[in-house]
Amino acid sequence: MKMVRMVRIKNKKAQAGELIQDTVGLIAIVLLLVIFFVISTVILKSYSKELNTIATSQALHNQEHTSLQALLQKTVDVDIDGATQKMTIADLSRLSKINPEYETLLKQKVAEAYSEIYNYNFSLITTKEAQFKIRYEFIQVGGTFILVPIITDVKGQQFFIPSNETIVAHLEVKGIKND
Repeated sequence: MKMVRMVRIKNKKAQAGELIQDTVGLIAIVLLLVIFFVISTVILKSYSKELNTIATSQALHNQEHTSLQALLQKTVDVDIDGATQKMTIADLSRLSKINPEYETLLKQKVAEAYSEIYNYNFSLITTKEAQFKIRYEFIQVGGTFILVPIITDVKGQQFFIPSNETIVAHLEVKGIKND
């Protein structure tokens, strides 16, 4: 029979030191991963809030745009020289620029469409008042950037009505009326 010799390690302190070093290194790596995960989620949440804010303002802008377009295409009855004629609000706007007597009728027809629901400001403005600025911003979303156009220095929505003279219809919805 052979006897198996057991190998004894003489320096047990070195073995304990290596174990402690490996454990501390593993804990450091796990902590770094957790820190990077927390930082990345905070950054992504802040960008998503910013994108939601931009998306909400753009949605309101689009809603005003659609609302003004629908208003200008709405057909109304207008009494011209004793005869009732059907025309759109856009045509009535052109007529009110030619003949200022129709401005009150225009305001009345717009009020019929909006006054029950919205607090609004509707006006026909000049081209100088209709100017606005567009700026572009890069916004990081995840691992990529998107270019977002942002309209500044304008409140409400504007439509250019084709005519001999440039007519700009301006609608600013200030809020919804509460009953």
